[in-house]
Amino acid sequence: MNRLSILFLIVFLIPMLVLPQEKSKNKGIFVEPQNKFFDEIQKAAKEFGKKESKPVKSFKVDLTDFDAPESLDEFTKA
Repeated sequence: MNRLSILFLIVFLIPMLVLPQEKSKNKGIFVEPQNKFFDEIQKAAKEFGKKESKPVKSFKVDLTDFDAPESLDEFTKA
């Protein structure tokens, strides 16, 4: 071998193989996705649910005075 190749081995290859290399650290991290706009909507929805709701009312017809026919004979043609 010529001297240049020996010098190359000593200077570059041997230290690369022998010396411990730094541990590579992961650059990425786990982060929970956050959407501030959606979080505000959820907060407002929770606050809306806490408000007192009005009692539910429905309209019903009072049929106490209505005399409905009870048999086929009571039906007449107009």
